[in-house]
Amino acid sequence: MEVDQSGKKHKEKLRELIPGNYFGEISVLYNCDYSATVKALNYGTYGIMDNSDCHEMFKTWPEYKESMISFIMGNYNDDFRCFILQTLRRIKYLENVKNIPDKFLIELAY
Repeated sequence: MEVDQSGKKHKEKLRELIPGNYFGEISVLYNCDYSATVKALNYGTYGIMDNSDCHEMFKTWPEYKESMISFIMGNYNDDFRCFILQTLRRIKYLENVKNIPDKFLIELAY
């Protein structure tokens, strides 16, 4: 499976998914629209979990939610995320706060 950014005319491949990978986590974690398009390159068997299933799983295993957030913070540098972080850091109120973690700004953004 291949992942590219949604809404771009010239789509660039962000990553290729392998067995055991997941997608749609930003939408589930932050209750926002999808930020990428996933396309199957071949036939396969895929599972699906809706938002309520995911949130139930997070209640049972909160460390899994933290693991997903850490993965997002460390691995996603798409144009939208970079733009949002730069923009939030320029807000007068936030300019005076030293060393604001990206995790906090991402939660503000989504």
